[in-house]
Amino acid sequence: MTNTNRTDHRHALPLLAMLDALSEGQKFEPRGLSCELLAWELDEREATVAPLLAQAHTRALVERSGINRQGQVLWRLTERGAEYAAAMDDSPRERGTPRLAPGDQPS
Repeated sequence: MTNTNRTDHRHALPLLAMLDALSEGQKFEPRGLSCELLAWELDEREATVAPLLAQAHTRALVERSGINRQGQVLWRLTERGAEYAAAMDDSPRERGTPRLAPGDQPS
């Protein structure tokens, strides 16, 4: 029997990695980071990072913060995104069980 109430965590760690990179990048780029720069920081393709940004934006974890000189959208963490990343950093990730799922509210 399948438990339909179980949360799917397949995307929790990549999302967390992106949020962590955005948080670290904001220390040096307070206006925010572009998808291209985030992809470079994560050593990923933009095509991999863009859907994570869209997912995070839908969940109010990141917000658009401007446009750079190249016409790229800049992104930064929202307060909720910072709380989510902090809560996930304290979770037992080494066992593969994050404390919060991407749609859950941080405490």
